[in-house]
Amino acid sequence: MKDEFVENAFQKFQSLIPSKRHILFKKALRAANDNQYEQLMSCPVKSSKKTILFAVFLGVFAVDRFYWGDIVGGVCKIFLNIFTFGVFSLIDIPFSISGYKKKNYKKLMLILA
Repeated sequence: MKDEFVENAFQKFQSLIPSKRHILFKKALRAANDNQYEQLMSCPVKSSKKTILFAVFLGVFAVDRFYWGDIVGGVCKIFLNIFTFGVFSLIDIPFSISGYKKKNYKKLMLILA
């Protein structure tokens, strides 16, 4: 049962966390108790599709940063977009994609700690 849950949970969150952290995440899943499993499966995480769409289409307004809770980064991104005439939003797309994955990973690991 526990191995089945570990695989199910890993499949659910695999694309939402950094690939470099997959092994550590699996170890934490194996060490988790039943209460942590329930919390983990009901934990809301940020969507990759929404983040990418926000970064591409609304990145000039820093909607992608605000979506995953980076208020300071969002305000800084708005100012950088003003000073670079919107070019910074294009440069920031890969950083937004990796940023939401790191944020999801931290959130999930707090539950498993």
